[in-house]
Amino acid sequence: MFKRFLVVSVVAGGGCGPAWQVCTANCPSVSGSYGVQAVSLNGQCSFQPYLLGPAVALAQQDAQVSTPLIDPTTPFPLSLEGSVLVPPANSQDAVAEVQMEAQSARAISGNAAALDTFELRFQASLLAGGVLSGSLSTSSLGQSGSDPACVVNEQFSARWMGP
Repeated sequence: MFKRFLVVSVVAGGGCGPAWQVCTANCPSVSGSYGVQAVSLNGQCSFQPYLLGPAVALAQQDAQVSTPLIDPTTPFPLSLEGSVLVPPANSQDAVAEVQMEAQSARAISGNAAALDTFELRFQASLLAGGVLSGSLSTSSLGQSGSDPACVVNEQFSARWMGP
């Protein structure tokens, strides 16, 4: 039997213009259940990627946020954790952003004995109308003969359904 491990780190916002900052006080609420309305899966790899469910459930405590992911190789979900980020003062579109990153070791598929380490990245923006849009990427680190540097990216758009 193998043990899964999870390493969590915050992904810093980047790009042009004023940077998003990790919330330090009076964080906007992102908690709740968001019903997935559109999803697309990009990338074909020899492993089964982690997936979002029919709803994205975000649990928040201050600036920390978590969401469960579906691991298609086991009956147990994987909890991903990260931070709530706030936009620059002049931003009008997004209320908050959620960013999470982790590594997890598991089988490459439900019927395979081979283990690999996967890098997971979840990023989503919450707009004022309760729309959450973003992506979940699963990248193989290629440690057991699976596709090295192969990435499956799940793009989604979801609408707030309630607490």
